[in-house]
Amino acid sequence: MGNLPFVRPIILTLFFTTILLNGCKRDDVIHVKAGVMSEYSNWNQVDYSDFIYHQFKYNLAYLEPETIVPESMKETFLPAFYSLSNELKGRKFADVVDLMVQRKHISRNLGNVLSESQLLLEEPLLNSQQPDFAKITNDLTNKISEITKSTNLTTAEKKMAIAHTSIMKGVSMYFNDISPIRYEFSQGSESLEFRDGCRDGHSWIGCMIEFTGTFALTGAIITHGEGPLVQVPAAIIGGLIGALVGLFECPCDLDCFAVVGLSLKFSDCNPTAEYTVWGFGRDDESLSVVNFGGSPASLLIPVIDGMRSATFTVTQDNPDVPVRTTITSNCSDGQTNVSQEEFIRNLFVLARSVQGVSLAGPDQIAPGFTYTYYGFGLLNNPNYTTRWFVNGGTIINSSNGEATVQWSSNLQNAWIQMEVTNNCSGGQTQVFTLQITGDGPIP
Repeated sequence: MGNLPFVRPIILTLFFTTILLNGCKRDDVIHVKAGVMSEYSNWNQVDYSDFIYHQFKYNLAYLEPETIVPESMKETFLPAFYSLSNELKGRKFADVVDLMVQRKHISRNLGNVLSESQLLLEEPLLNSQQPDFAKITNDLTNKISEITKSTNLTTAEKKMAIAHTSIMKGVSMYFNDISPIRYEFSQGSESLEFRDGCRDGHSWIGCMIEFTGTFALTGAIITHGEGPLVQVPAAIIGGLIGALVGLFECPCDLDCFAVVGLSLKFSDCNPTAEYTVWGFGRDDESLSVVNFGGSPASLLIPVIDGMRSATFTVTQDNPDVPVRTTITSNCSDGQTNVSQEEFIRNLFVLARSVQGVSLAGPDQIAPGFTYTYYGFGLLNNPNYTTRWFVNGGTIINSSNGEATVQWSSNLQNAWIQMEVTNNCSGGQTQVFTLQITGDGPIP
């Protein structure tokens, strides 16, 4: 029979409520010091679409706010983040942008670009029963190229806009990956249960995108007092927390959904993973799981009221044959809804791979000063270890997840590298590099 499924404890609502009520707000005005370049050439260093895509595909249900935020940012970041996100949660993204412009946290030019990027992903959800996510992804790619050449944004604003647009692109990439799936829209539906962030006809995915976009902007806003150099990592953190909150607070209606996502994690080097499925509807009575090439071969998961995810353990039978998992939602009205995309996972390969990892930090710095760099996604697998290397500076201190570097006053050909190794036998090693220039503002 295999391990019995169990429900992942839904602690997020209580966690958020506690922190949100006790957080402190920051109302300082953003001061963008970096000047305007005719074209921002290092834009690929703040394009995190692949990273976001991998988080949605493999890790989303296992992300926790305490593990997403780097250690050095927790004390100041989390209370301020929860305070502002509590104020903004449930508002439409366009309204959040307008409010932040009014408070002079961001410029109107930046606000317009953020809204345009958000709409590239949201608008098709309202106007089509089957959005073309391949086209949306391509439109967002073109938007990033457009931002790099903008003459209306400072370089710091370009970084923020590219980061936000790449978050939207990563989400679109994931939903393109699992399409076609059945979407339910609220227009004309009387069975809709409206919730925070799910208004004006947003579907389940629309609700999740609202949380992701709003929380990404929140992360950038509450770190602007520390300068634009930490805004991009903070936006990525905020976007992931927003997706996580959306995972548990969406969908908005009572329909029976097919499962939308499958996250997994390993405890060792064996081809055995804990699976957590998410995105099914509130009218699901049970989930029928069939694993081709994995054990158990099948199982039935009862869905209890309020359940937003379900967890079970799978072992791959043959190293050469990936596990293909099909999940059927058994609805309260007697209908069934099969996930139209099989979840195919090669656990032998994934247990030894490095995936869903990214390096973030300031690429435009003031020579002679000290900066911190972050490795995201390192807690996705307990088998990861990290080594840090720099050229043109000195590592002051480092851990598995971050490194503090003092850059040379005479900066030439500077870079920082994060080498991530999976310590399993035959495990993969990947090196992530940021090129550093000395034309940034003094922190």
